[in-house]
Amino acid sequence: MSDNKHLDDVDFVKGIAAVSVVLLHTIPVSVLKGTFAVFHIWQAVPIFIFISFFLGFRNLEGKAEVFKFYFSIDKIKKLFLRIWVPLLLLAVIEAFIFLISGKIDRAIGSLLCYDNGPGGYYVWCYTQIWLLMPAIYLLIKRYGIVRGGGYFINN
Repeated sequence: MSDNKHLDDVDFVKGIAAVSVVLLHTIPVSVLKGTFAVFHIWQAVPIFIFISFFLGFRNLEGKAEVFKFYFSIDKIKKLFLRIWVPLLLLAVIEAFIFLISGKIDRAIGSLLCYDNGPGGYYVWCYTQIWLLMPAIYLLIKRYGIVRGGGYFINN
């Protein structure tokens, strides 16, 4: 993986994930639940995010001070402004609406960012993958996708 060859397998999985995201937004929820989609197609967005970060981190390989660049103040600020500020802003607006309508439990859930409706998991997923990608990448690079991924999942 040290060379920067194109990874056709990764493109294939990313393509399947992209098609799966489209299907998730078009197939009725009752059908998705009936086919246990949570165990297959439902994971399309996290897989798509993971592959995007993996390829991005892979492109940094060989550059001096990769980790310093990856976790720089500018990158953290960009992540916060692009991902977290919109979530927090929407959470406050949503909580206010729930408070007005008398749904205090939903308002609290909105403020704590765990009850933000479909897609509310995206920010958490994005942030976790961003934080863990260097470790995952190094494990995969050293041990391969099966063994490296297995170490990460089992530990």
